[in-house]
Amino acid sequence: MEKRERYLEILARRIANMVFRRKTPQIRPLDFWLCLVYNKIIFFNSFISRKGGFREIKLSTNDLFLMIENISDLGKTWDNLTPHMKTPIFKDYLYELMKQHGLDAGRLVVKSLLSRSFAYQICSGERQPSRDIVLRIAIAMGASVDETQQLLRLAQRGTLYPRDPRDAVIIYALSRGLDLYEADELLSQMEQQTLL
Repeated sequence: MEKRERYLEILARRIANMVFRRKTPQIRPLDFWLCLVYNKIIFFNSFISRKGGFREIKLSTNDLFLMIENISDLGKTWDNLTPHMKTPIFKDYLYELMKQHGLDAGRLVVKSLLSRSFAYQICSGERQPSRDIVLRIAIAMGASVDETQQLLRLAQRGTLYPRDPRDAVIIYALSRGLDLYEADELLSQMEQQTLL
């Protein structure tokens, strides 16, 4: 085995070991570039072996963009990239966030002050919520600013823009963990359109 190939193999194993130690593994672009050389794919069928099982690795959009931009032969790596090209769906991401924040649909209805039927239609994907409804849901579930931005993107609504006064107040409310009533009161104090 050539010295260069041996070095890449050792490096790839070190990277895989680093990934195993993380609770939520994320691969950085450099890790991919190093491991994709000579198709030394240890991680690289989108899965890594861990104690006899497999654990899926999720690429960030930025990592995927950099990989596509920098690979030399798309044909050789296409099968490894396609599992990461699925666009999430609003209702699936909402369900995932509800689960992370310990909410079910019934509790979300109460906290977001939505009608039961409308909330269930949103959760099932039958209806697309307006921007303000997405913001109400996000604040009600205690979502972070990043989670809220992703919800807005997936609902195909404008993301929060800090130069917009109303959005700035909402960003502040999200980052401080204010509930829906507190956020609405703050919007009112700052003479911005309320959510309720």
